[in-house]
Amino acid sequence: MTRLTPRRAVRLSLLCWAALPLFGCGGVLQAEDSPIATALREARRLYDARSYAAARDKAAEVIAKAPDNGKARYLRGLAEAALNDYAHAREDLEAARRTDPLLTFAKDQAEFNRALQTARGQTMEALADPKLAVPPNDQPADLAKPGQSRPALRRPSPAALKDPVVRAIAGPGPVVEDLSGKRLFPPTELSRLKRSMQSLKYKGFTLKIVAVPAKPEPQQEAKRLFEVAALDDTTLLIVAMPGAKLGAYTPTLPPNALAAELKAAAKAPGVTLTKRVELAMAGFSRRLSLPPPLPPPPAPAAPAAPVTPVAPPPPPPPSQTPWPYAAGGVVVVLVLWRVAALLAAKKRLTTGFRAAEPQLSVLADRLTVTCRALQRKTSRAARSGFDAAELAFREARGMMASAAEGETRDIGRVERAVRLLREAGTRLDEADAALAEAPERDGAGLYCYFTARPIADRHEGELVMLKHGGEERRVLACAAVGEVLRRGGRPNVRIVDGRHWAAVDGFDPAYGLFHGDAETAELAELAEPFFDARSAVFVGGDERPDYTLEW
Repeated sequence: MTRLTPRRAVRLSLLCWAALPLFGCGGVLQAEDSPIATALREARRLYDARSYAAARDKAAEVIAKAPDNGKARYLRGLAEAALNDYAHAREDLEAARRTDPLLTFAKDQAEFNRALQTARGQTMEALADPKLAVPPNDQPADLAKPGQSRPALRRPSPAALKDPVVRAIAGPGPVVEDLSGKRLFPPTELSRLKRSMQSLKYKGFTLKIVAVPAKPEPQQEAKRLFEVAALDDTTLLIVAMPGAKLGAYTPTLPPNALAAELKAAAKAPGVTLTKRVELAMAGFSRRLSLPPPLPPPPAPAAPAAPVTPVAPPPPPPPSQTPWPYAAGGVVVVLVLWRVAALLAAKKRLTTGFRAAEPQLSVLADRLTVTCRALQRKTSRAARSGFDAAELAFREARGMMASAAEGETRDIGRVERAVRLLREAGTRLDEADAALAEAPERDGAGLYCYFTARPIADRHEGELVMLKHGGEERRVLACAAVGEVLRRGGRPNVRIVDGRHWAAVDGFDPAYGLFHGDAETAELAELAEPFFDARSAVFVGGDERPDYTLEW
């Protein structure tokens, strides 16, 4: 084993520190003694000494030279909050967080969070009560200095805040509200939408979803509410209306892009309003991830004056180099190696999703076609292959959903999902081949009253007697529902737009089985459990039922 001598330690330390600029860290080291770093240290010293006005002015000098300096914005925001200039403090603190979401510039993240929370709270009180709002130019004498005035923040008018919709979306942070008066989003759906908003949260956008009463033009209503509430460019507003109508607006995306995503979400057949909102959110998320266009090439600069090279200072002798530098270099190399490993895992996860998502969509369409064919033909081999393909499909979809909510280590789940999808495709090929030679089935197809799952024939389902309001109906239940009944439970019923699935015109049970998430309700919650009798749902005869449900 090679012994680490002082000379070798010096060489290793110099090599590690010299490699830092290649990984984007050199700017920090080179700026330690720069005028900007000196000014920032002075601003911090003035703030700690409670010279808030001087600290604000010193930070403003740095912002004039480097507008994207997050630490300068942070220090000026702290000083403005201490001077009760909460509107400008909130503006600077939020700009600092957009510059560096990890808050590496903050001396104490708790200090940053307290200042931002105070600024936001005071700003919202001023919005709710105009008497509390301070005019932009109404500042103390020591604050109103030439060259330091800034435009006032956009705020909704007091008259606009009387509208409950405007009042709900005018505040900071994401919003999911149902103000339509018709309960377009049940409580469970509101929680589901809040979880789906994470994809836009990590892209730096604030998403606001609100259900409102019906209007003639959803797009125009979304734009009007956005402007009246004085929302900023990092906000995306989606409005939902009765009749499954959607509108959206953000100045970051052109109107034709917004309309295209809303149109694509509206074309999805047999899905709930919540699912359409999620489809629109996914489309907006993809578009907001597109890279911006390249800027025009800069104009050729004038030739610089020749600079006389300066010889670098000689390195210190080995006996004067402290050992911690060598240890620090090793730590930096290990950290960079870990970051590279995480980036590689993230890339593998993205590649896996791109490969699995198209296969999942194609397999769902193929399962729908085969399911319809099994209603017309009889084949045990085809049924066995179809059941195996469906099982692999649902397991793969569950793995992808878990991987999407987890960390980069979930790449193994995505790769497993891709293998399951290939296996499901093979079993589905076997089922289709068996169906090609199968005989036609006599009679119309039957369906489970509770889940909308197709049933091959009457003897494969469980006969259930339903009693409600003095009426009786006989229905069939699939094997999964029969297992619930055997345990003494009460199965839920699939609903579409708040009604029983069989009472909705145009709903395709085979398509709904593999596309989207099923929405269910209890029997007692159905407004019309007995609608016009259909041969595929209600059955006749005088056979003794296997189970009886009465409510």
